[in-house]
Amino acid sequence: MIEPLESRRIVFIDAYGDTGLDLKRSSTNYFIIAAIICPENRVDVLRRKIEKIAAQYFSGGEIKSSNVGQRDERRLKILESLMEVDYHFGGVIIDKAAIDNKSGLIYKKSFIKFCHGLLFSHLFSSIPSKSLLIDEHGSREFMDGFERYVERKHIIPSLFDSYSINFLSSRAERLIQLADFIAGSLARIFDPSRRGARALEIWRLLKPKRLWIEDWPPRRYGLYTGTGNISSENKLIRDASHFSLANFLEQKMDSHDEEVRAQVETLKYLSFVSRAEDEKRYASTEEILGLLRENEGINYSKEKFWRAVIEPLRDEGVIVVSSTKGYKIPVTVEEVASFAKDVNSRVSPQVTRLAIMNNRIKTASNGSIDIMSEYPHLVALLDTIKGNPTV
Repeated sequence: MIEPLESRRIVFIDAYGDTGLDLKRSSTNYFIIAAIICPENRVDVLRRKIEKIAAQYFSGGEIKSSNVGQRDERRLKILESLMEVDYHFGGVIIDKAAIDNKSGLIYKKSFIKFCHGLLFSHLFSSIPSKSLLIDEHGSREFMDGFERYVERKHIIPSLFDSYSINFLSSRAERLIQLADFIAGSLARIFDPSRRGARALEIWRLLKPKRLWIEDWPPRRYGLYTGTGNISSENKLIRDASHFSLANFLEQKMDSHDEEVRAQVETLKYLSFVSRAEDEKRYASTEEILGLLRENEGINYSKEKFWRAVIEPLRDEGVIVVSSTKGYKIPVTVEEVASFAKDVNSRVSPQVTRLAIMNNRIKTASNGSIDIMSEYPHLVALLDTIKGNPTV
């Protein structure tokens, strides 16, 4: 059930991994933040249900993903039980290896603030009234500085917005413990150093509870996770597609324009589907529209989505293909060729029919009316279709 936007949300935040960018010294390759998002009037009910999970699987102690570790059979049982619980989460997955180690993010405090900022960009753009409860990180001085950073970077003044930020120990809050468990479970899928053989089973149980997942930084090159060899042609398509996507996201990520936001969120979702689920899968229009509506408050019709999102993305050079099944980031020559064939099947007959109509009118008017003469690019296209030098 989707709560009305005016309902105050309580957001419980915790993270997996360490903040060090020196991977030789770091214990994890990824830093993952999970946020449990709950309407205020349901928090007590959710706490009671998570308390039962703690009693059943952790002997009433603290729920910690690290206590489950690589025992995926146990993790799957816990996630199966959580399927019966009405909770939802958002997440940020940061590939530390892709971050420039000369950047300011090498400093722990800057890194933590920046990573949480990626999460907050979602929260502050789509939830007007919220209270953030975050697992403690360091000194009171740091936490005060964190609040000032959020105000400076993410708050757009509005009469309708309200928020609060508080830090507390995970030991004191079951729902921060739930965030810890979700972040650790995401690591079993996305962190190559922690990915288990049952990653897809874990994802199957997390996916219905996901509101969004931010994958950062945008990938300039495709990530091939198959088991066979990939041809040089398909590698070129995969890399060119992801390069075009990453360029667009880097330029437009911070835009507050609604249509650009819709374009950014659509691309991030298509990239995530390709990477985390199945790179062969098309995301349906209805699926993407639901994502925009529920996570960003953007309510587009299919026609509006086409005009405001897909067409501008292609005009910008972003490589996105479509079919009757939906949209995707192409990773093979066959996918691009299939899209070209589909475009040809629609465009060529239309141009040919227009030429037939024009010739009838041109003949009837004894040459005085020639509509296609005003569109030389259509004439050239028709010449190409027919293989003739003239219409």
